[in-house]
Amino acid sequence: PFETAIQEANRRILTFGRGDERLSGMGTTIVAIRFGGTPERPVAEVAHVGDSRAYLLRGGNLRPLTEDHSLVAELVRSGELTRDQAAEHPQKNLITRALGAEEEVDVDTAVLPVEAGDRILLCSDGLSDMVPEGRISEILGDSPGDPETTARRLLSAALHAGGTDNVT
Repeated sequence: PFETAIQEANRRILTFGRGDERLSGMGTTIVAIRFGGTPERPVAEVAHVGDSRAYLLRGGNLRPLTEDHSLVAELVRSGELTRDQAAEHPQKNLITRALGAEEEVDVDTAVLPVEAGDRILLCSDGLSDMVPEGRISEILGDSPGDPETTARRLLSAALHAGGTDNVT
């Protein structure tokens, strides 16, 4: 299963970190997707740990497929912060789950039907922190048949906004 591969990645990161003092404490986030189902009923399975995200653009509407594993996201879910407040919060990058942090990691997965014309974006917080979702939606919608151009435009938008983190 998908989760097994992510658990294996977690185990390998822990092993490398324990085997080299310079790598001690290293970790990462992950967002991944695989497609399956049948030609009549195709599906996508999304898995993630941390604050890298997956989005679905369908019919001009962008919606997140993942929820960040972060302190600030938990405050939003509990109603203590709004999404706008969270975007400006000084601790917005404090994650509560990552690969390489613990022996076992909880992986969130979701399976969703896919339709012709759907666009799915997987990105690190280097993009989602720098480019508002409305702008991401516009860029995704501008070149529906050209993912390379779309990826370059998303990268440019993040770098133009300050590019304070890796943009993936």
